[in-house]
Amino acid sequence: MDYRIRKIIAYMEANSHEAHRLENMAGMVNLSVSHLQHLFKAETEMCFGQYKKKLKLERARALLVTSFLSGKEICDKVGYGPGHFANDFKTVFGLSPLQYRRKSLAQEETNEQVIV
Repeated sequence: MDYRIRKIIAYMEANSHEAHRLENMAGMVNLSVSHLQHLFKAETEMCFGQYKKKLKLERARALLVTSFLSGKEICDKVGYGPGHFANDFKTVFGLSPLQYRRKSLAQEETNEQVIV
């Protein structure tokens, strides 16, 4: 993978709480916005916006299973508008956020029972 794209991805993952603008990322690696868009899609097989959404949803998924935050609080933490969050989450993971949390908790309880 191109080192500039690796640098952007690493930055986005390390600073997932920030809003990442394409213009800022292009400046960070000294590329034009259009060149970055082309290179990003060629290297990741998704556009910058799709990748950004994927990172937010992965962070939201982690928060669902590791915290007691509400859906609204998770949206605020990952920078997601609450109107689209549940639909996008279900599209990617096949379950609503609440269903995903319940399933994860049930699996955790099952694992704890096996250990005891």
